[in-house]
Amino acid sequence: MSQIKQFTYIFVFILQIFALGETASADGLEDAREAFKKENYSKALNLWQKLAGHGNGEAQFMTGYMLAKGLGGLTNKADGANWLQKAADQGIAEAQFALGTLYASGEGVIKDDKRAVEFYRAAAVQNFAEAQFQLGFMYSHGRGMDKNDQVALEWIRKAAQQGLGKAQILLGSLYLAGQIVERNEQKAASWYRTAAEGGYAEAQYQWGIMLAKGTGTTKEPAKSQEWLTKASQQNLPSAQFSLGLMLIKGLGVPKDLVQGAKWIEQAALAEHAKAQILFGFMFETGSGVEPDPEMSAKWYYRAALQRDDEAIRHLKRNSDAGGLEAAFKLGQLYASGEGDSKDMSSAIELYTKAAGSGYAPAQYAIGEIYARGDGVKQDYVEAHKWANLASANGYMEAAKARDLFAQLMTPEQIAEAQKRARIWSVEQSAN
Repeated sequence: MSQIKQFTYIFVFILQIFALGETASADGLEDAREAFKKENYSKALNLWQKLAGHGNGEAQFMTGYMLAKGLGGLTNKADGANWLQKAADQGIAEAQFALGTLYASGEGVIKDDKRAVEFYRAAAVQNFAEAQFQLGFMYSHGRGMDKNDQVALEWIRKAAQQGLGKAQILLGSLYLAGQIVERNEQKAASWYRTAAEGGYAEAQYQWGIMLAKGTGTTKEPAKSQEWLTKASQQNLPSAQFSLGLMLIKGLGVPKDLVQGAKWIEQAALAEHAKAQILFGFMFETGSGVEPDPEMSAKWYYRAALQRDDEAIRHLKRNSDAGGLEAAFKLGQLYASGEGDSKDMSSAIELYTKAAGSGYAPAQYAIGEIYARGDGVKQDYVEAHKWANLASANGYMEAAKARDLFAQLMTPEQIAEAQKRARIWSVEQSAN
């Protein structure tokens, strides 16, 4: 189940009309609400604090909320909790839920799961959907009481029946996986569809996938495309990847390589590893985009940074086939240790391979390695040599690095570095 979110408030309730205390000013409440809507938090807090002192429940809740969240220029979680307690004592469900969240997280109060459950339950029996969902979470994880999956399911279902999207999505996933409940694809599809129609991107994606596969419903690729598009337009990377793949392969819909590539790119930019690999392959093969070995290596590399074995295999394959860009990116992985364990020997070997063919970024990288003494003996002569070669090949940063190295060298060392660079260039030309 999803983790408890600190201060998950339903703002549709925040400004609802609470019962006014006898001494509370209706005009004062309206002014505070209006200031809050206009994000004039300092004014809103000032107005609500005055009304809270007169015992108005709404004002006590909003004062506690704003102090806990730091709205209005003041942050005092302990005072916020005190005001929320006063509102909770008046039976205000929003305050009970908020206070439960504080006790569950330990913000402004001493962390106490039993107290959290107490306040969640008080709000839940008043049909506050968020509280019902969180109470189900607490039961499912055995926090504040004995673990009880069936009771957890009951509270989550109550929240879902009230239209809480994340509860509907969770029920869909439980029915699809057969977890806690007996596996039922039709019920899973029903809950995902309900949440999807409520505008929840994750549900739109899941419902789209079920339509594409015919899981728990009739297989309808065209409708699947519609729902995946809705989720993709909400910037859900998994949906963008699936939609792009559907268009690229023409899975039940007209093939569209160009549009498919656009969705794959959006998912790749959001660090979706499979999308990055596919986008790299598209640049490698020229599918839907112009062939570009450097872009291909770049996207394989970004996926490899997430320790994706398939991406690393692609880089190795292209490097072994003579791809300079792939060799360089693979070298970066070894040098940083981000894709796997750090291996400077392999990094230098790969950089040298690419540098030998005049690949300036690799030449510059070798110069940096020698300047730092990273895996090799520090050698400013070699550093200057490689930076000079990279500069000659148009790598702008290399000229700055070469000049910086020169400041740390004697005239004799600079002359030796220049000599080595000339010799290397002649040897490469001869080969």
